[in-house]
Amino acid sequence: MNDGNGDGDSLAMSLKEYPPSWIAIRIIQTILHFFTVIVCVIFLAAVAQQKKLRCNGYNLYLVFLVIPDGLNNIIMVVYNVYLLKYNGTHPSAVFFSLIWITFFCFCSNFNLNAVVAFEVKKLVDSSYARRRTSPPSPKRVLIQVSGVYLSAILIATWFTIQVPWSPLHVDDARRGISSLKLLGTSLAYLLVLIPTVYVIYVRFRIWWLKLLPKRGQTRVISLF
Repeated sequence: MNDGNGDGDSLAMSLKEYPPSWIAIRIIQTILHFFTVIVCVIFLAAVAQQKKLRCNGYNLYLVFLVIPDGLNNIIMVVYNVYLLKYNGTHPSAVFFSLIWITFFCFCSNFNLNAVVAFEVKKLVDSSYARRRTSPPSPKRVLIQVSGVYLSAILIATWFTIQVPWSPLHVDDARRGISSLKLLGTSLAYLLVLIPTVYVIYVRFRIWWLKLLPKRGQTRVISLF
């Protein structure tokens, strides 16, 4: 998509003038996104400053769940600022960065939640069987997170990179969607659906078998 000058440097969001309500909504969104970024930074700083917190595997999962959300909110702040400052237009780089970080955020969060569900399942099963268990080690968490982030990066890049085999390839919009591209897109959505179903399964299994203890640290961690 071009801005009408043929240089392809920006994407226009059509109208030159916007109603006051649109401007007000964008301003409120920008403030909320900026506030969320501040909260993310405060949380990450708090965990980083306390060795006991940053060495606990479950806390590290929270850290790596927060990071994509923080990046997504930063991009949203930049995106809204461009829209407000430049009368509804923004560089294509900002637009595709927003799409990329959105896919990365969704993919990493869904898959990392599945990893957390797996670890919680192990914890609850061990507690129910009265077996001693320990939180996942920082090394184990980093290996798991690296795999999740890498897969999320590949999927997000595949969706947004401007090549013919990308689902969001702009130049192919008028020619329709090929069967190969449709198959790939369906596969990508399936990769998001699988961890979602697994998390639901773990929650249902814990509830159905009454594996959650009535009190104690295991219950707190599992519910959290």
